[in-house]
Amino acid sequence: MTNDGEGVQSLQLVDTRTDKVVQTLPYPSPESLYMGLAWSPDGRTAYASAAANSKIRVLSLANGRLTERGPIKLPTKTADGKAVTLFPAGLADTPDRKKLVIADQLGDAVTVTDTVGGPVQTVTAGHRPVWVTLSKDGRTAYVSNQGANTVDVVDVAGSAPRVRGQIKVGLHPNKSVLSPDGRRLYVANGDADSVSEVDLRDTVILVTEDEAQNGPDHVDAHRTLALAISPYTQTGKVDSTFYSTASMVRTIELIAGIGPLTRFDEYSTPMSASFTDKPNYRAYSVIKPTYPMNSINGAGVLARTPGGK
Repeated sequence: MTNDGEGVQSLQLVDTRTDKVVQTLPYPSPESLYMGLAWSPDGRTAYASAAANSKIRVLSLANGRLTERGPIKLPTKTADGKAVTLFPAGLADTPDRKKLVIADQLGDAVTVTDTVGGPVQTVTAGHRPVWVTLSKDGRTAYVSNQGANTVDVVDVAGSAPRVRGQIKVGLHPNKSVLSPDGRRLYVANGDADSVSEVDLRDTVILVTEDEAQNGPDHVDAHRTLALAISPYTQTGKVDSTFYSTASMVRTIELIAGIGPLTRFDEYSTPMSASFTDKPNYRAYSVIKPTYPMNSINGAGVLARTPGGK
């Protein structure tokens, strides 16, 4: 338990079997604490935000007592040397215990750090991020933006975090919690006096190239691929509708409930025939690439391609 609003701030360890405080760790000024607390999945390590000190406290639990170790230090300067105060708030530890995801409230950012002292990676996020809830597999972080009405969807599975979208909720969202089955996110909206229920299964991902990177095909030099990934994607059917990049933009606008950006997308045909109103939530097996995805077109790649072409 963190007591960060006191004159002398403190962490307290509570025995949940007896509901009694068994240890108090005081932090007099200039040391600080904040709202962020997280336990590692094995229950042996605790993390606590020290917002005003630009660090995360790391504590080990042994024999019913907490002992503080060396902290995880956060950046205090930008890449170009300017001073920055990230002010870490909410925390979450990934299920594999390898990463800690941090909402940087004053930095308008999200930081992901290696729990064993690896690199610290920060990405720009929404306004005043305050809380982090992880998906069940730990690959996605849902970060509440207390200064707005959104929740950032952050991919934390790669080498660096990446904001891949936003979910609109009520005004000034703060804490959130995931349902036991991982399918729904519940967000408390502080100034809307409401709770938003977000169905995480209704995500749609649209992918296309900016141009036909491999050159013209046998039909048209303007053709390129497009992918629609969603439980509502139409399967077992050929859609012969002519779509353009503007069609994809128009589809996004209609799903998100926003107006057109230009006349081009306003009058484009949305990708309606690519979807159905009956979702398919069945599990599927991922087909993994059979050759390196980070290689350029060379002899090594051609040798792994059927026919070497």
